[in-house]
Amino acid sequence: MTCFRTHSDLRCHVRRSARRGGAGFTIIELLVVVAIIIVLVGLLVVAVNAASRTAQKTSTASLMNAINKGLERFKGDIGYYPPLLGPGATPAVELRRLFLPPGQGSGTYQADIQQWYSTAAMADYLVGWDVGVNDGYGYPAQNETPATGIRHPDTDGAWAGTISPAPPPADGSLAARNPPLTGKKYGPYIELSDPNLLGSTDGTYNSLGNLNVYFPGDPLYNAAGPMVLCDYWGAPIRYYRRPYPTGALGQSFRSGTDINRDGVVDGDDVVPTLSDVYLLRPWNIRPGTESVNRFADADGKSTSTRNLDSAEYALFSSGPDKSYNQNITVDATTAVPNSNNEYNKDNIVEVGP
Repeated sequence: MTCFRTHSDLRCHVRRSARRGGAGFTIIELLVVVAIIIVLVGLLVVAVNAASRTAQKTSTASLMNAINKGLERFKGDIGYYPPLLGPGATPAVELRRLFLPPGQGSGTYQADIQQWYSTAAMADYLVGWDVGVNDGYGYPAQNETPATGIRHPDTDGAWAGTISPAPPPADGSLAARNPPLTGKKYGPYIELSDPNLLGSTDGTYNSLGNLNVYFPGDPLYNAAGPMVLCDYWGAPIRYYRRPYPTGALGQSFRSGTDINRDGVVDGDDVVPTLSDVYLLRPWNIRPGTESVNRFADADGKSTSTRNLDSAEYALFSSGPDKSYNQNITVDATTAVPNSNNEYNKDNIVEVGP
């Protein structure tokens, strides 16, 4: 028991005890608290990013499903699926002209089919966002109100661009209509509630291999296009189409033709399918759905799926990482440079009928 001689001694003891009991955190305790806060914030950021990626993936899949339905409605009105509009006179420039089918140019079919897709066709044919005669809606060239919709693109798939009495431009671009198309306006076949899903491109490519896209508000945005539909990560969605059957749009492979340009007309020269495109082959293939393709990718894999064998078209998004490896199917080995980065694992593919 402690005894105090005076009230002054008692007050001093109380003050010393109060100072000891109210001492602040030590440096170590503060560092521990800060570390805990950092960990919690890190976990929160990871959770938010994961939720955001999941939402973007769900939204992109929903958009691609809407495009799928729009393609079916287009075919119901026009009679065929939109043809591919490909690069112009120089490969780096995306223009609106019919894309020469794979194997009919200077390259081989196997190499050409990997690049045979369009990013401009969906905006032109399904949304109809354009000015003047490029979409057959409005003549002569003028800003249209409303801006969406198309005229019937006729049997050549290019708004009479190749059957017009006037000679078409040498590069096949959709210009110089004569006479103008008139009649019913079709579409738009998809409605875009988010303006950031439709952007313009100048035909240049970024380091990830995607077209550079500019959205409203960007100084490089050009409402005259070409326009492209994008996923929720801002990358263009690709539209792949099975090469046209005999007679359709005047472009086809016919029996007895050296399709793969190997110098021999043989069993390899069969009707092409979308299984020929390595990038469309799924990462995981369910048992019972497999098919063996005649073309192996750069990693030696030739397994695909039967629904790709029969599909008329396919839609492709490169996913959250906006990256892909176009030469291989499943990039899970190191046989191909950079293939162990799993660029293709998060790809999203919507296959048409």
